[in-house]
Amino acid sequence: MQSTTAIKTYYLGHLSRMNNPNYTFRWSTCTGNDVYVGDFANANEGVTFGAEYSHVKHVIEDINYAYERVNSTMTEDNYRNNLTNCWLPLVTALENKWGKQFIPGDVRHAKNNVEANLGIALTTWPTQHKIN
Repeated sequence: MQSTTAIKTYYLGHLSRMNNPNYTFRWSTCTGNDVYVGDFANANEGVTFGAEYSHVKHVIEDINYAYERVNSTMTEDNYRNNLTNCWLPLVTALENKWGKQFIPGDVRHAKNNVEANLGIALTTWPTQHKIN
């Protein structure tokens, strides 16, 4: 049985990069329901972005695992401090380096969720460019 739900694809970065000969390396990721693609000047730049994005995702997974695992010794205060002082600054650094328009939806949603749960102002994100 085939699913009739189409996967949405979004373009990361400014649309002027798309099919531009100055941006020859295409990077992509699938976050489950959505696909994100972006063009970079070269493979090194694209792979660097991908590694930094993956690092942000792994850090939140590690923090959540440490807090939620059976017999965890992490207190709620420690958990909140890890989110505030470790994970949120990582996302902000990614935004500052690459631009908010380069942050895929899964990290955008996670950051806004963490901000809401911590009672701090939500990050405002630029519109994502849907390409299919």
